[in-house]
Amino acid sequence: MKTQLDCFPCLISQALNTAKMVKTEKEKIHNIIKQVCLFLPTMSLDVTPSEFGRKVYRIVSTVTGIKDPFREIKKLHTKQALQLYPKLKELIISKGQGNYEGLSDEHRPIFFLLKAALC
Repeated sequence: MKTQLDCFPCLISQALNTAKMVKTEKEKIHNIIKQVCLFLPTMSLDVTPSEFGRKVYRIVSTVTGIKDPFREIKKLHTKQALQLYPKLKELIISKGQGNYEGLSDEHRPIFFLLKAALC
């Protein structure tokens, strides 16, 4: 997939939201937005949106001085996934495929399946 012009507002929004998430000062956020706006027209629309995103997050990282702004969120989600692991392992081993019928004791079986699929 190639980048569309419609991707630009989203990339700017991602930079803004990421900077706010890590409690960046207003002046630095302004600097990030200016740098992202100057950067976007320099990239070819033939690259993927993820390539644009990687460079946008690099700008956020450079200005804030935070190497990985998503570190804490990733740690939290990894912890949650690891908490699901024993139950998933037991389910898969006991039912072979971990089919829906094996979830009869789950309070919200569909929700559990979705969480399992995301892991």
